[in-house]
Amino acid sequence: MKLKVINKDKLLPFVNQIMKHLEVVGVKKKGEGKYVFDRLESPSEICLDYDVTILPPKKYFLPQRETLIRFKMDREPSVEPVVESSPRVIFGVHPYDIAAINLLDKVFSQEKPDPNYLKKREDTLIIGINVKKPSPHAFYQSMGAAVVESGFDLFFTDLGENYGVEIGSKKGEDILRYGDFREAKEDEVTQLKDMKEKAKKLNGQRVLKVPVEDLPQLLGKSVDHPLWKENAQKCLSCGSCNLVCPTCYCFDVQDEVDLSLTSGERLRQWDGCLLTDFARVATGENFREDVTLRYKHRFFRKGKYIPERFGMIGCVGCGRCASSCLADIANPVEVYNKLFQ
Repeated sequence: MKLKVINKDKLLPFVNQIMKHLEVVGVKKKGEGKYVFDRLESPSEICLDYDVTILPPKKYFLPQRETLIRFKMDREPSVEPVVESSPRVIFGVHPYDIAAINLLDKVFSQEKPDPNYLKKREDTLIIGINVKKPSPHAFYQSMGAAVVESGFDLFFTDLGENYGVEIGSKKGEDILRYGDFREAKEDEVTQLKDMKEKAKKLNGQRVLKVPVEDLPQLLGKSVDHPLWKENAQKCLSCGSCNLVCPTCYCFDVQDEVDLSLTSGERLRQWDGCLLTDFARVATGENFREDVTLRYKHRFFRKGKYIPERFGMIGCVGCGRCASSCLADIANPVEVYNKLFQ
């Protein structure tokens, strides 16, 4: 992979030049100790030493609420598919969120490709950056998501006075013209490789005690474990863990008709398996009415069903679910460790 270098003093001018040509989304502060991905109005707004954002960058590829179809029901009925997208750059994405996007790329491109997701993905350049300040809830090293080798157009690594910049695509290489970059020296290449190796081995405050590749087998043996009911009794079925997760991709589809009854839209919006009505069908039956079934399903989906279907673990260890759970029962590393013990 090609490696360039840019001095830290020249980073904001680089961002400023990109903003003259493309929409730039970056991480911004939102209150004390909280961060969000949002459109930058000025390069100075960008924060690159954050721990974790409230919502993942997934929201730019799979929006919380999105129009799929517009239809008319007058004398000349018509149906128009809607694919809304515009070019943008997302700057400052951590490796675990890039790993999550790599999974979503598989989900929405295999079997029945999703044109809405894929168009937004095609129009978006991802600029990653290494983690400087890990969240206390994070365990991405255990999930193999501390380092990524694909899924980005550029990736910035802090080398002290400079950033080492890995080029992941032709689009990424093209936007280097907006900044003052130089070729990396041999010692800088070595430094970057060493940092990536250390990042893979570095453990945070939370560590998975079972090899991540053994999770499907572990869960297969734990279908009737009493831990599921014990934890589920505390669950509020609020769905917070689903809604902040970078790899949850379930959605609900509804038709909304205008008051005139002559036109309307088909919309999709985020849904979550912990919500009470998630498995309720049109005739009234609810196939996971028991909260224990819903709670257990979430962990099986991340640690067993998704790996068996797509060959990638369904959890990247960002820790968002743990930080948002009101009942303190959502952290996967704690659940999996208890089952393993």
